Amino acid sequence: MARISMSRSGPASAIAVVAIMLVPALALAAKAEAIGAPGSCPRPVDKYGARYESLTGVYQSRGETAGGGKFLTILPDRAAAPASIMVTDGAFDAARTLRAGARITVIAYSGSSISGAQPPFSCLELAP
Repeated sequence: MARISMSRSGPASAIAVVAIMLVPALALAAKAEAIGAPGSCPRPVDKYGARYESLTGVYQSRGETAGGGKFLTILPDRAAAPASIMVTDGAFDAARTLRAGARITVIAYSGSSISGAQPPFSCLELAP
């Protein structure tokens, strides 16, 4: 049976590793609490490309599904019809300060550029 041993520092090094892994995630989550200036949301990349998806358009409304999911409705720049996009609680709360007609950019983050995941949008910024 494999044995896992903590090197010199014991549990303290394990805590340090967890803290190092959580700090970037907490920084991204903190961005969702307010609507930032244009370009204020981080846009991380890895060796395969972007680890985010962005969408710019005109904000129309926000809402909640019967199951408790939260969404924003925006009219994307290159679309003929509005789109409802899933957002995090923080992004939903930040959107309450928006007026219909405001131009915004929303950002969703994934752990890897090749994952194919479609996480909810979590960072909002005013569009230029």
